[in-house]
Amino acid sequence: MNLSIKLFSLALVATVLSGCVPSGTIKLSEKGDVREEALSEMVAMKKARMLSENCRRMSLITLGYNEFRDTDMRIALTEKAKAQGYTRRDLSKWASKLDHATLQNDLMNYIKSRKLVFGEPLTFCEAGEKEIAMKSQIGSYLYIRDIHGKTREELGVTIPKPEGK
Repeated sequence: MNLSIKLFSLALVATVLSGCVPSGTIKLSEKGDVREEALSEMVAMKKARMLSENCRRMSLITLGYNEFRDTDMRIALTEKAKAQGYTRRDLSKWASKLDHATLQNDLMNYIKSRKLVFGEPLTFCEAGEKEIAMKSQIGSYLYIRDIHGKTREELGVTIPKPEGK
């Protein structure tokens, strides 16, 4: 997790320095500290990437990680950071002070709460499909991927309904 946080922070800083212009697809509220929002998104990205990387079915359907949403979110967060007056140094200092043990525990609690088992890809696939169905923050970084371009209906696969809805 420590490396992921550093890489995310470096990507955020690099985007600020490169002067990237947001695509306009993600609009963030001007309110609230961007650092809290960045941390929340970073954790969601990490969980979504873990689900997509470990969902490997024998069938043609798996989970994909939405790199476009990832990039758009990073750009939107960068613009918000600049608007709030954060410099590259500020962001680097902030990233170095993050409590990595707490972030690691959050990921471990997610794994336990979703009953994910490494080496059992179906547990990751089902968890990812539920995140998509719930339209969660994590699910927003995932999509159902099929190597032949067929829809889930054509392949006889359904996304489970969120529990309690």
